[in-house]
Amino acid sequence: MGIANCLNTGAGTTGQVLATQGASSPPNYVNNTTTSCGQLLSTQTASSSSVVQFTSVISGTYINYRVIGYGITTTNQNFWLQMSANNGTSYITTSYSANSIEYVQSGTPSAALATNAATTAVKMATSLPTSGAYTASIILDIFNPAGGYVNVRYIVAFYNNGSSIYGATRGSGFCTSSSAINAIQFLSNGGNFPTGTFKMYGLN
Repeated sequence: MGIANCLNTGAGTTGQVLATQGASSPPNYVNNTTTSCGQLLSTQTASSSSVVQFTSVISGTYINYRVIGYGITTTNQNFWLQMSANNGTSYITTSYSANSIEYVQSGTPSAALATNAATTAVKMATSLPTSGAYTASIILDIFNPAGGYVNVRYIVAFYNNGSSIYGATRGSGFCTSSSAINAIQFLSNGGNFPTGTFKMYGLN
């Protein structure tokens, strides 16, 4: 064992883990941002936000990405996704399609929201309950955004405590643009996100 590997690194603090610093240096304690979801890259918090964006995060470092959101409310009951090929300077507003979307409310299946329909965004949820306040959570997986023709899959779950309405949408979608995608945004089609926390993770 080399001398460098025997050096005292100290006790560290709560939530830290030991990480290698290379063959010729002792390990150091670092903040543990790696979870079963992957490497935490960015956290965005909505506060009466018209959109929630992830820019300067998606790169070639990771093959796939996952967004987890919770405590989300909207003022327009829609939940859409758009993608950008220029890091959020503008967003692609054509050539999206949603496939195999299933909508369930209070245990009753409903018709698909959209199937193979070219739209302005991937419509993950539309016309969520309008009576009373509700909160929603999402899981969104983005596959190989650097490769173009980007595929996503998602689950949106919601619950309205005031009227005991609950439900979910699930499905997949894609953007038919051949450009590499390096930013995304969530929007509620003219409304706001009064609340919500969104976390993006990198997956390899």
